[in-house]
Amino acid sequence: MELGNFRQRWQISDCDLITTFQSRLGPTEWLKPYTEDTVIELAKRGVKRIMVIAPGFFSDCLETMNELKLELADSFRKHGGEEYVYVPCLNDSTEAIDILESLSRKHIQCFL
Repeated sequence: MELGNFRQRWQISDCDLITTFQSRLGPTEWLKPYTEDTVIELAKRGVKRIMVIAPGFFSDCLETMNELKLELADSFRKHGGEEYVYVPCLNDSTEAIDILESLSRKHIQCFL
């Protein structure tokens, strides 16, 4: 789903939804804005509550569980934020299994 469709479906204004980029490693320039920098800036500007979703990850891993769920929450609170919510990835949910099954059935046809 495109970002515009997501905003329309959930009635979210442009001000309420920010796309940032995770996974930078080392001194190499990465896609911006960086997630951590953005979250810290929001806290400094007085934003008290945020929710973080990582749609680029199908299942939680060290990066989502450590960096996004724990470290980013600490940074947000350290800079004045109060409520930080991390939305877990699909993981082994029924919805995730249904998606994998649907994709598998669709693509397995070329092997039959």
